[in-house]
Amino acid sequence: MVRELIRVEGVDRSFGPVDVLQDINLIINDGERVGIVGHNGAGKTTLLNTISEQQQDVGDIDFAPGIRLAYLTQIRDIESDSSIEEELGRKGRQFQELEDEIAAIEAQMVDPAFYEGDWQPVMDRYSELQQTLASSGGGNVAGIAKGILEKLGLDRHPMEMRVNQLSGGEKAKLALARQLVGLAGVDVIFLDEPTNHL
Repeated sequence: MVRELIRVEGVDRSFGPVDVLQDINLIINDGERVGIVGHNGAGKTTLLNTISEQQQDVGDIDFAPGIRLAYLTQIRDIESDSSIEEELGRKGRQFQELEDEIAAIEAQMVDPAFYEGDWQPVMDRYSELQQTLASSGGGNVAGIAKGILEKLGLDRHPMEMRVNQLSGGEKAKLALARQLVGLAGVDVIFLDEPTNHL
């Protein structure tokens, strides 16, 4: 049986008087590769943002329970004044989301009142999050990203080199390497023009 990961129904988005998305409907199943093609300004990035943020005020967007997303945006999250090594050590969005949820559960666990209710489902989720973080390389972002950089041909630069000395294509590769680190536990990857500047 095919597992449905994302269902989008009746999504509409407008910016002022301009309708960018009108009655968008789609289903993304496990194992599928979906491409969104259109001219500049057609709403491709708006659609990805709307789905990834699960914006309910614009239509129905449903995710399978426990689904994990990664999103590499067009605008690379690169700090130009950092070194390549520092940039690789920054955690990608998916790790930050995991760590934020883990921290929120840990904050609940220190309150004695937490244990008066049905705490077992929360502890099961906590265990699942810890396992996902460990299996997806969350503790070794820099090491795994360096291996990916080798495969992308960016390993010829010293790790101390400042990011602002890289070309646009090299910055894109660096952002891609950092994002690809944790994909072991990810169900859906949104790539918004991942080959820009390459």
